[in-house]
Amino acid sequence: MNVKPISFKMIQLYLLSMLFFTANSVLTVIFPLQAEHYGFKTSEIGIMMGLYMFVCMFLRPFAGQMIAKYGVKKVMWTLLIVHALALVLYVWLEVDSLYAVRSLQGVVTAFFSMSMQIGITDILRDKDRGQGMAMYSLSTVLPGLYGPALALYLWSDMQAIYVLVIILALLPLLLQFRTPFEETKIEFKPFSLKLVKESFFSAPNKLLSQKWLITSRLCRMVIL
Repeated sequence: MNVKPISFKMIQLYLLSMLFFTANSVLTVIFPLQAEHYGFKTSEIGIMMGLYMFVCMFLRPFAGQMIAKYGVKKVMWTLLIVHALALVLYVWLEVDSLYAVRSLQGVVTAFFSMSMQIGITDILRDKDRGQGMAMYSLSTVLPGLYGPALALYLWSDMQAIYVLVIILALLPLLLQFRTPFEETKIEFKPFSLKLVKESFFSAPNKLLSQKWLITSRLCRMVIL
């Protein structure tokens, strides 16, 4: 597609990413504060917060397989619906839903970041991909700057937090309409331990074949 990195369609994607990661950033601060307020033990809070990264890292290898099979657009719609349901579940059940919501956030994030990266790579021209990926990366980093401050500012008013969460659940779904993602599917090999083993043992040979890379790394080590 002939889409420029700075265009209405791409800004729509960057804004979608910002809203998605804003929800994660805000709730990453709110959840432990709320759990402590309701008497959760420190170990329980640690497990709850660790569920996000554990689930995300566990499912990441399968994300590419699912995107290749069903296409970026269909996967994005599915994960944004799950994302919205998770946030609505939090507003509905409040503290009783923290473990479930944190786990669902990990599931959605594993697929979201992969879908966005593949989708942006597909719709931008080769010469524009660097700028497009840089803008996407910026949109994922910015929520980490203002999200915690926003969460602490609203912490004393849970009703305001719930309203914000509902907004962050619905707006990404609205922005998903008319996104430039294509319904592309590619052939893929099913993910298996055998495939991981083959990739692991073939990696040294591939690395040794890149003599220029090894030389540059050695030179950098000597300079440092």
